[in-house]
Amino acid sequence: MTATPRSERSCTSPASSSRRARAPASWPAGFPATSSVRPCARCPSPVPDGGTVDDLYIRQEKFRDVFAADVPEEIAARMAVTQRPIVADALEGKATKAAWRTIPSWNLVTVQDLAVPAQAQRFMGERAGARSVEVDASHAVTVSQPLAVARLIDEAARATVG
Repeated sequence: MTATPRSERSCTSPASSSRRARAPASWPAGFPATSSVRPCARCPSPVPDGGTVDDLYIRQEKFRDVFAADVPEEIAARMAVTQRPIVADALEGKATKAAWRTIPSWNLVTVQDLAVPAQAQRFMGERAGARSVEVDASHAVTVSQPLAVARLIDEAARATVG
């Protein structure tokens, strides 16, 4: 499974991209914005108004190591070729509202995550006053450890139902 998504063929590598990931201004100085691994491809994609947005993909050859290290190789390979992009603005833009300011929150920290470092996950959970649970898992925890995810969702649901 090494097919390359059509939009990835014209993508720029992170090294050649002029826009680098950085921590939001509200984070402490020196706080990690991303892993030191630069596995993403930035791909321009047209939008209805005639402009473009940058879609981000994890390069297929890096996908398992960075995103799904604890997922069986065959499943991770399928995930790599069927991944959907995330619009760069979703990661780089500033949130205007935060639900965690007004409602209870739960946070699953994946300590082997190379896509979003555990330190960043802990910071976000602490900032939200979330009930955090740590799992020895990759970013693909919903695939590698679905029961841990289901337990946390169940705990949150039970705690918030009157």
